[in-house]
Amino acid sequence: MCRYIAWSLDRRLNNVSCEQLWDAKARYCSGGLVQRLPVSGSLDNNFPTNSDAVECLLKYTVEGIAIIGTEERIEYVNEQVCKILARSPAEILGQTLFSFIHPDDRDLIEKRYTDRLEGETLPASYEIRVLRDRDTCRYLQVHTSVLTNGEKSPKILAQVLDVTEERMISSTLSNCETKYSTLVETMNEGLGIIDDHGCLVYANAALCKILSYTKSELVGKQVGDIMHDHSFDEVSATISKRMIGKSGRYKAFLIHKSGNLIPTQVSASPLFGETSEYKGSFALYTDMRSHERLKRDLQTARDRALLYIDLIGHDIRNHLQEILLSTELLKYKTEESSSLGLLESITQSVSKTAHIITETKTIEALDELPLRERCLDAVLNETIQAAIMLYDPVTFRMSIQVSEAQVLADDFLELLLSDLLSHACEHCEGEHRKVWVSLAQEENHYELIIKDNRSQTSEPIKKGQFDAVSHLGGIRLQLARFIVEKYGGTIDVSDRMDNEEKNGPTIKVLLPQMPEINT
Repeated sequence: MCRYIAWSLDRRLNNVSCEQLWDAKARYCSGGLVQRLPVSGSLDNNFPTNSDAVECLLKYTVEGIAIIGTEERIEYVNEQVCKILARSPAEILGQTLFSFIHPDDRDLIEKRYTDRLEGETLPASYEIRVLRDRDTCRYLQVHTSVLTNGEKSPKILAQVLDVTEERMISSTLSNCETKYSTLVETMNEGLGIIDDHGCLVYANAALCKILSYTKSELVGKQVGDIMHDHSFDEVSATISKRMIGKSGRYKAFLIHKSGNLIPTQVSASPLFGETSEYKGSFALYTDMRSHERLKRDLQTARDRALLYIDLIGHDIRNHLQEILLSTELLKYKTEESSSLGLLESITQSVSKTAHIITETKTIEALDELPLRERCLDAVLNETIQAAIMLYDPVTFRMSIQVSEAQVLADDFLELLLSDLLSHACEHCEGEHRKVWVSLAQEENHYELIIKDNRSQTSEPIKKGQFDAVSHLGGIRLQLARFIVEKYGGTIDVSDRMDNEEKNGPTIKVLLPQMPEINT
């Protein structure tokens, strides 16, 4: 019976005369039962004449039904309209139609209302917004028709369906689709979707740009047509891997439209349907041409640097040896004190230059040694003892607060510590030359601090000494920075505080603590 009623609403409601429908609905809306339904008018023999059936039809239909009479006033609404507007029948009946229409839609509805009564042909259904309260509106799909019993005052029958939720879902899906589409079409990597036969079914703008094809030219091509050295058998093997859920990352050459080969990094993953059937795969193609050019440029720069280092370490060092030997001969034959002083200055300069060459060669070999576990406090103690013997006038103040301080380092750890200590010792001034050294553990790293008491008239240490583009600290401190960074640590420098001898220029090195390995 209910199925027949729902069918009858869509197929027979428009054929009911105004007098018949109004009589039955008015009785129902007022709370009374319809006693009879006249059979005159345009009802055919298939339409139910039982009053209970009409009442049930009006009450349980999913559509809202309203009749708008003269002066655009609402003369009838069923229960669904009351639910949509969240009002009782008494609050709706007698009100004008436009008191419930959204202000932005009123002009359009008023024109359609007038045109409909005048018999003009209009769309059978359309969408409007109605006000549930001051801040809430609902979207309705409306179907209207004219009811008349032959008199001069026809009425409008409106069948409405609340589509607010469907509209919100559709809007949300549309927004998500727009976002994902924008993301895919503006990403730098090329994206291609391949079906289960190895045919390209989608290509984004980046992939088209990489290969210089249009989308229409690219879609439909086999993977083997755009990937170099990928035969049909290789493509089939790749598809077999994707079918069992395996992803892949590999290097490949794509074939440009011109025929040139383009190096790419490919990341491919399978696509499965709702029932877990294999539908194909998608692949991200990263253009590696700029990376390869940068790699070549870096190799060229490295080769050039190695050439310079070889020139410095061999040819210039040989000339320095000649200068040093000639200076020693002149010192042997010269007795004048002023000349001997100049020759001694030349000898010191040559020695310093030779030391710089040695440390420059050390930078070249820095990356070649592997890291291994080393005891920081033991190496520091040995280095300090050697510095005490070398710099006899300097007084060392030590505070070693840890033992078995294990760090990841290499054979350059001794060079790092000796260079930092030498830097502090050589800058000490005055009658009482002092250097403070401390080693402590801070959370997951070790903190090494080295200070000296150089006078305030000396040039202060600047933080720029450790910048990659600055050489204010000399090759020694630059080498120290390279070593510390290789060990995964940091090195910093700060100026002394005025009138505080102990808080002199400070070099602070942080080295990661060797993680414990549970066996």
